Amino acid sequence: MAKAKDLETVNSYSELSLAGAFQLTSPKVKVKAPITLPGDVHAALLAADEIPDPYFADNETRVMWVHDTPWHMERKFAATPADIDGYLTLTLENVDTIATIYLNGEAIAETQNQFIRYDLDVTGKVKAGTNTLRLEFAVTKDVAKARSDAHPFPIPFTYNYKSNGLPGVHLNFVRKTACHAGWDWGICLMPTGVYGKMAIRKSRLARQESVTVEQAHGKKSVELSITTRVFAFAEGSVELTHEVDGQKLHDKVVVRPGENAFVHNVTVKNPKLWWPSGHGEQPLYEIWTTLDGERTTRKIGLRKLEWV
Repeated sequence: MAKAKDLETVNSYSELSLAGAFQLTSPKVKVKAPITLPGDVHAALLAADEIPDPYFADNETRVMWVHDTPWHMERKFAATPADIDGYLTLTLENVDTIATIYLNGEAIAETQNQFIRYDLDVTGKVKAGTNTLRLEFAVTKDVAKARSDAHPFPIPFTYNYKSNGLPGVHLNFVRKTACHAGWDWGICLMPTGVYGKMAIRKSRLARQESVTVEQAHGKKSVELSITTRVFAFAEGSVELTHEVDGQKLHDKVVVRPGENAFVHNVTVKNPKLWWPSGHGEQPLYEIWTTLDGERTTRKIGLRKLEWV
């Protein structure tokens, strides 16, 4: 890890992907199978012939043991000195759901919410050479039931599965996709896994958190207000650029440790408006944002919505 005074000489942004083959095990059952992440336990067990197709016949009840089981996922990954020469963030975009994250044997985080991205500062925790990432998942429905039992008054939950001889899930006590506990159109699987980006992100000084866009419509133009939220590891200056509709906005901004927000405006003249299906075309504008080499993109439609 470079010292703060040396950061100007550190290479800019890079990513070390952690997606790929992990080992799936459990302290409760004798199962050892490969699992590809991003992915989930049911898909891995199905590929390993450990379970039947959950969607065939009444197999839903035959695979209930899967979500009654705690699962561990582990892989080793190699990092070069160049990969770790900067501030490091372990990004897990979607962890489903209750897990303890270990990096080289050290517990670095506990996840509680499937709907947020986890950006974990792992500066100094990744070494040049071989590293180990391990995720230990609790049984989500057991965590939910314990929280329900501790609550001062009862809250209804998915009683519909009691009629099928299934226990039901207190899903309103955990932040997880509701239909995972079953719906009128879907079975109860309560999947466990990791989805979306999994990477070690190396930054010189700061990383992108989010980019949002607000629109102000005129007669023949649209004013875009672009807000970039940036997390800085230390104080300093970074290069921030937006590109949209053939225009390029470049700024050198000062960041302070923690969260920072910057707003830039750009005018799109003679905009191509987005129309609902059946009323016209749906043109999209691409916005590229670059922060010290970290480049992200998003597409937006230009349209003003009003209550009438």
